Amino acid sequence: MNKKFRTTASAIALLIFNSAAFSQTCKEEIPLTAPDERFVIGESIITDKKTGLIWQRCSFGQVFKPLSANDPCEGAATLLNWKEALDESSRFEGGNILDWRLPNLKELSSLVETACFEPAINESIFPTTDGTYWTSTPDLRGTGPLAWVVGFKFGGEGKSGKQLLMSVRFVAGGDVP
Repeated sequence: MNKKFRTTASAIALLIFNSAAFSQTCKEEIPLTAPDERFVIGESIITDKKTGLIWQRCSFGQVFKPLSANDPCEGAATLLNWKEALDESSRFEGGNILDWRLPNLKELSSLVETACFEPAINESIFPTTDGTYWTSTPDLRGTGPLAWVVGFKFGGEGKSGKQLLMSVRFVAGGDVP
């Protein structure tokens, strides 16, 4: 087999594997917890009618491209440690909103779509959301080395070391019940 053919075949196999690995699965027998009609889509922000929260459509570090045919969130999410995530949220000025912040555990968990996994979020509203995301909620001890995270692969919550690098999505406003 020549080298060019092997490289092309490997690239095609990788694309097929990756698209299969990242295809969302939803259980039809489970009612949606985050259906499209719950959200108002703005240019690069999403308003949640249930909670009143305003979210970044794309993860921090991605660029919103509304005319993109495949995915309006271009690029990779910026991975930050917990302190960097808190600091960046206070500096962020996306969508002409100035009071962005890192969401607390209850707020970020409100985005989990319990009927779906890989990812466990409404993909049409929040595209390219994968991995684990920081919340502003520290470990109960408060000054310890852990903070709460939400994993959007399956929608789980847990604690993680504050020094680890995770994705973030900033939020503004709202009143989560």
